[in-house]
Amino acid sequence: MSKFDSEYTNHYNLWVEDGIVTEDIVLVEVDDWSDHVLKEDYELPKLSEVENFIKENGHLKNIPSEKEVKEVGYKQHDLNKSLLEKVEELVLYTIAQEKRIVQLEKQLNAKTK
Repeated sequence: MSKFDSEYTNHYNLWVEDGIVTEDIVLVEVDDWSDHVLKEDYELPKLSEVENFIKENGHLKNIPSEKEVKEVGYKQHDLNKSLLEKVEELVLYTIAQEKRIVQLEKQLNAKTK
């Protein structure tokens, strides 16, 4: 068996040592997802806060560190949910940057006329 002992693996119905090859995996009865990022009341972290968290912790907030993954693994659903959260945040940052670029271009064009 791998580095996970029976105390860890006893919580699951199937253990595959060498991996699985499949065309698809479907999760059913998923109770939570990350669309909260796209709700109007979501407070998108300032990029300076994201930068400080990375400097202090060496990874993104809500994403497990390499050390953690190596020690205890990760749950695929939880990681997918966290990665979606980060993608949605990136989209919101990009939209905000695009609006800022358009505003700055208008200001620049107004000054050059």
